[in-house]
Amino acid sequence: MPRNFDSPLTIDEHNCITPEGPLELAIGEKPVRLDVWVWQDKGACAAFTKVFNVSNRWKAEPNPDDDHTGAGFEEGPATAMALLVSEMLVDKVLVTKTFHWTEGILLKRDPNKQPIPDHTHPTGSTT
Repeated sequence: MPRNFDSPLTIDEHNCITPEGPLELAIGEKPVRLDVWVWQDKGACAAFTKVFNVSNRWKAEPNPDDDHTGAGFEEGPATAMALLVSEMLVDKVLVTKTFHWTEGILLKRDPNKQPIPDHTHPTGSTT
């Protein structure tokens, strides 16, 4: 599985993002869980998904109030990390596999979604 996040990712009106990217699996391999983290110097977002509706894509949909900590995201570089857990049958035995990747990505603001004024993240920082 090659590492990959979509880049750029779009910053929404909550100053958070919806991480997603391509998913390449071996024949017979089934994704079970994907955990993702995206961060900049002043804030971070962590989320996971167990839902894979499209066979060649993944998407995590974090709650901006529960899954984002610190200041809201700003346009520019960020670090993204993911851990995929998958399963597949090998000689009639169910085998659990893991794959981890980290990469630099870019974040950009959606020009149609301006930040909500006075949106406060759980740490108390207002963005």
